[in-house]
Amino acid sequence: MSYFQYVQEYKNSLRQILSVNIRALRKSRHLTQTQLALYADLSLSYMTDIERCKTWVSDKTLEKIAGALDMSPWELLRPGEEERPAKTAGKTERDEAVWQGVREIKRQILMRVNEAIIETLAEYRDGGNGSPR
Repeated sequence: MSYFQYVQEYKNSLRQILSVNIRALRKSRHLTQTQLALYADLSLSYMTDIERCKTWVSDKTLEKIAGALDMSPWELLRPGEEERPAKTAGKTERDEAVWQGVREIKRQILMRVNEAIIETLAEYRDGGNGSPR
């Protein structure tokens, strides 16, 4: 096996490990791909491509996904994550309640931002008061 083939095989296996871990952790936290994409500030199509092992991620993207899953980035790259219990399994009910509260706050913020964008676009289209010049 040539060095290039070895490197390519390693990159593909690492991408597969990341993909499997993200999917397993997302499901263990009862999140949809859409929710995880919103929490990580990524597009749904990009998140889908990552989970389907079709694309690689930058270090910043890896940090965003890890943060959204309440993990360290390196933990997403460890082989066999899907075989270990979810990180939240050892947490107390209080910790889980806090995590749920954070998710709800993020969801509400995103909904309000989305509503503001829709309202601004509607005002701009209608040429009403407050439209950008």
